[in-house]
Amino acid sequence: MSVSKHNPLQLMRRRFQNLMNMETSLSPEDRKKSQFQLLCTVGKQVYIVSKGGANTIVWKVNDGEPNYCTPIEMLDQFDKWLSQKHIGFILTSGSKVKKSRDIGTLLSMKPTHSATIVGVTPEHKKELLYRWRVGLNKSGWEKAKGK
Repeated sequence: MSVSKHNPLQLMRRRFQNLMNMETSLSPEDRKKSQFQLLCTVGKQVYIVSKGGANTIVWKVNDGEPNYCTPIEMLDQFDKWLSQKHIGFILTSGSKVKKSRDIGTLLSMKPTHSATIVGVTPEHKKELLYRWRVGLNKSGWEKAKGK
């Protein structure tokens, strides 16, 4: 299997920026009529970024709610996506499994038994991040060795 040395989200960001730069040469009326949609898949995550109207950007991930922003805010969102090492997190406690895109949500949970939280990379590799330690006086999340 050949792996591209370019991150698909990085390529999508570059394409978005190029399209927005190209629009600066258009008249305000033509800019309002200009539309585009970009789609990118990283692992099982599908990113969609659309432009309609003069400066209306809409983005969503998978089947999530649409988010509206300006072109500058969209570039910030790309940078946020590109800085993430993990695209999702999974808490497992016994036979119970809870998935989330936000590790904070899982870290706020207090399992009654031993549990683990793994991070899932865009390549679908799972990395152990935390273990729940049950103690007599204190229980809590402990970072995995080497993390």
